[in-house]
Amino acid sequence: MPVEPDQQHATETLEGGLSGSWLGLKFLAVPFLVAILVGGVVLTDLRAGVGNSDGFVCTTADRWRKQFGEASSELRVIRVDVAFRGRAKKFGPGEGVVVAATGLDLDGLQKVVATAADPPGLGSVLYEGIQNQVWEYAGKLHRDINYTALTLVHPVASSYGVAPPTELVENEDGEMVEVAMLPELNRVGADVLYESGLSPELTRDHSLEQCQGFDSWATQAAASGDAMTKFARIANRVAKHLVAPADDQTEENVCTAIREQTFTPHQAQVALVMGARHVGLSAFAITGAQPERRYLASVWAGRRGWLLLDLEDPETGYLDDAPALLAKAPVLAEFAVANHGFWNPTAVAYTATPEDGAYAPIVRTAWQGPGTNTADGTPTTHVRTFALAEVCR
Repeated sequence: MPVEPDQQHATETLEGGLSGSWLGLKFLAVPFLVAILVGGVVLTDLRAGVGNSDGFVCTTADRWRKQFGEASSELRVIRVDVAFRGRAKKFGPGEGVVVAATGLDLDGLQKVVATAADPPGLGSVLYEGIQNQVWEYAGKLHRDINYTALTLVHPVASSYGVAPPTELVENEDGEMVEVAMLPELNRVGADVLYESGLSPELTRDHSLEQCQGFDSWATQAAASGDAMTKFARIANRVAKHLVAPADDQTEENVCTAIREQTFTPHQAQVALVMGARHVGLSAFAITGAQPERRYLASVWAGRRGWLLLDLEDPETGYLDDAPALLAKAPVLAEFAVANHGFWNPTAVAYTATPEDGAYAPIVRTAWQGPGTNTADGTPTTHVRTFALAEVCR
């Protein structure tokens, strides 16, 4: 059953067609959206970061179930909890805004239906399909600061690894040919396909356009075959050499990783997606909304739509379910308050006034999940997904 976005919780977005004006709007959106984010900051508001998360989650889930009725069984809730621990040495003193990615709205993969936050904060902004929640950060005094955001999403309810049903249609030559019958949610606009196919030479992402040997590595890793085959080959190539990132590894050199054939999960995502684009495929890195499925990647496979692979377990093949998704990368235009260009979309507290034309991070958070040690007071972003029908029941 199709689900229409909750108009009461509609978010700000800029839309346009695939043209010069569309590209212009993408870039003009950056200063405009940043102004929205920081314009309402009240730096003396000590209530910022104080909420009632459990009661808020249950109340919101009950409201959404009543609003969407029978369709609730198809919907999922992405919960993002951001925590700054006041007594820790790693607490970031300062005042500004906290920005967290809370859900992905992308043709053919997932639709954002509604958003809510506790405390309410400054609002929610949709940027290139990525929902972002913004709160005040009143960290002048050392104290615990906690935020919770909920995003109601409708994943595409089709099997990713199976071709959709087809129907016979007469083409221009009068011949009857099979055409995929894609459900409405699977249909993808030309702008999305264009953006997902931009090469490293155009995006200049991770400086791979300057990486000697990258072109030949990508071509050899992909070899021949259709999009599904090439993408899976590159994924398996990088997955065989996965290592855990060092604790102090804040910047990861993907070119060095390719030369040394040793990849952190993040480097593997970059190498796979940009390598796939180099050989002519349309692909995105996807951050999953579950700790055990964080490093995903998608490829456009024509009649089959978007296919997803888990970079930490690509041998299981393309996913046959529709996991909830948090964000995608790369983006077309830089977003001034996105951690690592959404490649690593953890929440960050930023200064409210740009310094030298940039919003300076006050403190970054780390992913919370299995094996995460928060005893030292590390600020965290904890992302989980629940079926709407099961929340608080």
